[in-house]
Amino acid sequence: MAEPRSAPVGEAALAALSEKLLAHFPEAQFSQRQSPDGLRWYLDVATDCDDDFAVLEIVAGAAVDLLLAEGIQVHVFPFRLR
Repeated sequence: MAEPRSAPVGEAALAALSEKLLAHFPEAQFSQRQSPDGLRWYLDVATDCDDDFAVLEIVAGAAVDLLLAEGIQVHVFPFRLR
């Protein structure tokens, strides 16, 4: 069974993903949260980009690396700025 990750570890992982996204989408706005069971982290990212997959493509590899190397499960949800 997976162990919950500490808040500083998860927050550092989300910060690294956010930096990657900001390099491509400087207007990006973020919201983050941890699942109630402490096993997963969620990163909502709002950009001007019309293509959600373009946003996900930026962080997909890093998210897989976090899971394999650190056991941190991160789910990224792209939204459009209004």
